[in-house]
Amino acid sequence: MRSLITLAFFAQQRCAALTAPATRLFDAVVAPTGLKRDAVEALVVDVEAEETGALDTSLLRGDWQLVAQFSTKEATKSQKAFEATKLPQYSNFVTDSEGREVFRNVVNTGRRSKVVADVAWTAPTDAAPRRLGSTICAACVELAYGRRFGWRPLRVPLPLKGEGWLDVTYISDAMRVSRGNRGGLFVHVRPDKVPAVVAAPATRREKTKKRLVNVGSLLFFPALFKSLLVLGVKPPPGAPFDDYVKVWSALLGAPIGLRFFGLVGLVEAAAVLAMRGGNAVASRAGSAVLVAASACAAYTHVCLGQPWIPAAALGALYAATIVL
Repeated sequence: MRSLITLAFFAQQRCAALTAPATRLFDAVVAPTGLKRDAVEALVVDVEAEETGALDTSLLRGDWQLVAQFSTKEATKSQKAFEATKLPQYSNFVTDSEGREVFRNVVNTGRRSKVVADVAWTAPTDAAPRRLGSTICAACVELAYGRRFGWRPLRVPLPLKGEGWLDVTYISDAMRVSRGNRGGLFVHVRPDKVPAVVAAPATRREKTKKRLVNVGSLLFFPALFKSLLVLGVKPPPGAPFDDYVKVWSALLGAPIGLRFFGLVGLVEAAAVLAMRGGNAVASRAGSAVLVAASACAAYTHVCLGQPWIPAAALGALYAATIVL
């Protein structure tokens, strides 16, 4: 059952300084108005027409929550993937541990996990008075397990690099509109302006699915470490990858290397994140990918004369998350 959004005292959440066009856009992206993309983009154009002059970068500081995103064909695969999952996303302008001014993109993939990418930015110039230069300077998956024991979050680096720019076409105390160098349109608001989300009581079926998803998500960790094979990292002694290579080289009729299994690990890790996401279609797609991966693992174990039941049972678990 989808979460119910309470809109009590919603009008009080708006900033008093918002103009009429900005208020209409704010209401459209924060409240569930059901407006289509073209209608929202038309409201954005009206708001952008009011913004003139150079960008006041002092207004950027602080936390911003993404409430609307429209990507183009030129968008990166990660942008498209996270847009489809509808996971909570933030783009916070902060100072990192090295003293750099960055906007920190955060995607909350679960209660204890998130993807973090720090993008260093440069101030606008006279030639482009509202454009921020941007360079990805750090990215990782952050896993916050063992907090009750005082453990620090585990950060797994991600090989994300890139340069670009971000045009801040509108900004106020409450809302920010920006356009990226790949054509994406983003609308952020201050987190305290977003109405509180009150979850409806979970049914027994939903509780069962959540437990299955939590168990199945344990695959994320071995999949993430397996993905390091893509970077040429050698597997630990005793790892059966050499046997896997022989089985699948014979099956595919072509020689494959360890990097192939690294790519499989990346796909499995992405599928786990999709399965845990809030979007029902992406969640089922992620589960379907994991069912296929479990079937392939069971087949490999049969070929090697190894126990195949655990892999088959894991596949059945993922299949159950699709049905529930």
